[in-house]
Amino acid sequence: MKIELTLPKYRDIVQRVALNENNDCSVLALSWATSVNYQTAHKALNTMGRRPGEGATVKQVIDAAWLMGWQYSNLQSRKMKTVAGVLAKRLDRALVIIRGHIFAIVDGVPFDSNPLDTTRHVVGVLTLYRKAPASLQPDCHPTERASIERQKSGRGANCS
Repeated sequence: MKIELTLPKYRDIVQRVALNENNDCSVLALSWATSVNYQTAHKALNTMGRRPGEGATVKQVIDAAWLMGWQYSNLQSRKMKTVAGVLAKRLDRALVIIRGHIFAIVDGVPFDSNPLDTTRHVVGVLTLYRKAPASLQPDCHPTERASIERQKSGRGANCS
């Protein structure tokens, strides 16, 4: 299977150097998957607790995507145990998590700053999609659903 790999764009490399950044695969993956520039993804992840020069947790990546107007769903399939299996699905927009690394897929094409090893085991796949209009959903992260229920019952909520 021939794999077309897209490397960081020149503007991303310049921004990485300007911020003296390394260990930033989560920033690059989020930037590519959500079609925003490097600085926007960097700022969103820092807002969620990522420290410069350190990796991000999956929760920080999910929360940063939410902050930028994206939701996710987990994909689970026995056929997607390796990177090759995920790429065979030709996903529209996704974040692929492998041990110690994350990369993006946009329109079935992998975007990664590292050489792609298609035999690596996949820990998780998050497909991304735009959030519904504000009139159709609360201003809460999905993990705060209990807060919404408290609000409905008159006990208050943590949502702003």
